[in-house]
Formats: sequence, C-alpha cells, structure tokens
Amino acid sequence: MQASYPSTIASWTDRINGEIIWAADPNSLAAEIIAIEQAIGVNPQIEYSMPFGPPVTYASESAKISAWGLGLNNPYLSLELDGFDVDWQQSSNINGPDYMIQHPPFRVKYDTHGYFDGTCMTVRATGLYLVTQRQQWEYRPRGWCRSACWVNGNRRRQGFFHYDAFPQGSDYYGQTYNGEYGETQTAHFEHMVAGDVVRLTLGNATDQQQLQCFSSTFEAYYLRNL
Repeated sequence: MQASYPSTIASWTDRINGEIIWAADPNSLAAEIIAIEQAIGVNPQIEYSMPFGPPVTYASESAKISAWGLGLNNPYLSLELDGFDVDWQQSSNINGPDYMIQHPPFRVKYDTHGYFDGTCMTVRATGLYLVTQRQQWEYRPRGWCRSACWVNGNRRRQGFFHYDAFPQGSDYYGQTYNGEYGETQTAHFEHMVAGDVVRLTLGNATDQQQLQCFSSTFEAYYLRNL
C-alpha cells in the first residue's frame, strides 16, 4: 500500500465499535509508520557528522536539532588579557626586523572544544573560521605599535597604529580623536585544517621602551565545513 507521507499528511477517519475493520485499515497505518521511519532514519538521536570527534548521542532527535540550532556543536574560542607591557628592546631583538614578540599567555573566557593549550590555538575541526583580535594601547607622541595573526608560522593579518600619523601636536589630537589610546585589530576568514596552529605577536616601536597594552582579545569561531 502506498503511503501519503512524506509528500502529504495521511487522513484518517476514526473507527467505532461495531464497524468492520478491513485489512486496508491497519495496512494503511503500517505504510505511514514505515514511511516516517524511512524518512527519519534509524537512531535519529545520534549525530554522526560532528565537526570532529566521535558521534554524539542526544536524549532525543529534538535535542539534537536544538543543539545545532543553538550552535553548541561549533567550536568557539575567546581569549582575553588586560594590563601588560610590551618591551621595545625585547620586541626589536627577538624577531629581528619584525619587531614582534609572542603574545603573553591569555586568560580563557570560552574554549568550548579544547583549542587553547595555554600559548597557542590548535585547530581540531577542519573548516572555515572567523578569526578576530584587538588591542588597546596607551597613547604615545610618536612611533607605532602592531599586532599580527599567524597560522603555522605564516603571517595572515596584521594591524598597525601609527601614533605620528597626526599633524603637529599629535599627542593632543590623537588622544582627543582616538579615546586616549592606540588600537590595533584584524578580522578575517580562514580555512584551516585540524592541527593548524594559530598564534599572535605584538610589537612596540614607540619612544617608550615599555608600552602598556590595556587590553587584548582573540576570538575564533568555526562557521562551517568546506
């Protein structure tokens, strides 16, 4: 017997005591049940296509759908660190002309899938990511500071803030129009594979050997598989 589902919803007229129940009646119900099971599949509460790792068993298919709808299966890393100094001499010597140093250890805000090892981010799920980083620096009359995002030792993005990009009296104008701080930031999409290592470096090329970074943040969010 041909089922109505999934192209349409089956219709049914309630039977009452005393009526004759024909074989077509239970057969039609069985056809609909089989059609539903074929459409949903076996063990619908199990998610086999996780971004990485083994299948996950949920309490129900509804719970599985809700987890995807809420983005709970997408890896997300959020790091932050406040109030630290970047030394000019150290940054100018450690990487030669790059004038960069490794970012000090972050404080973990969110790490839903264990990406951060205390120093770097190691990708666990191959796919497309949105990667952002931002720093706020103390203001100086001259020079520049910068930050860079690296993947497997290759610089992907970098942000500069030139304190002396303003006219005479740059200290006054810069503080007035930039909220009394310098700012570096980058944001980009990056296709990465499991095992890729992401790190940040910072640079100080101002007139002050110890340049304070008021705050620094880093975020990486898994968008989709490619």
